[in-house]
Amino acid sequence: VTGPIIAQAGGWYIRFVAGTPKKLTITSVQVDSNEVLLLAIPYPAGTTFTVYHQAASWCSTTWGVCTHACRSVSSIAAVRSAFGDAYFWDNAARVLYIRVVNTPSYFGNIGSDPAIWSAFSPPEQFVRDGQRIIRPSYQSSVVIQASCTVDPCPLQTGVAIPPALNL
Repeated sequence: VTGPIIAQAGGWYIRFVAGTPKKLTITSVQVDSNEVLLLAIPYPAGTTFTVYHQAASWCSTTWGVCTHACRSVSSIAAVRSAFGDAYFWDNAARVLYIRVVNTPSYFGNIGSDPAIWSAFSPPEQFVRDGQRIIRPSYQSSVVIQASCTVDPCPLQTGVAIPPALNL
């Protein structure tokens, strides 16, 4: 995930043509933790979620933390202020909100996975004329698992672009 982040817009609304995949994996993230990229994704009312970060495939649970669960929060503001480890499900609007940021390749040594993440600065960047491109998250991903009974989840044609993205 990379592209323009326009602060006034607040984020991106993602609607899949055939419905949202029951399991959505977001990889190759190029978003600095100092930026706020909010993704808003429509799902059917009543959907429940398991959202987590998955470390690189070479991560081993014998020495490292290879998954990090995201926590459900009660507002879009709480998602914006978290560092990519929180999500908000607005059941009435049928929209899932998640903030996407770069993450490390693995999430610490055994016993060190923090309950709440803090900013992670990517080690490599390319800068020219004030423009910056950061290295994508190296093989780590964000996984959204929805409780839909079919895959993809039914298309949500009546869901409009959320006001939270039109700041």
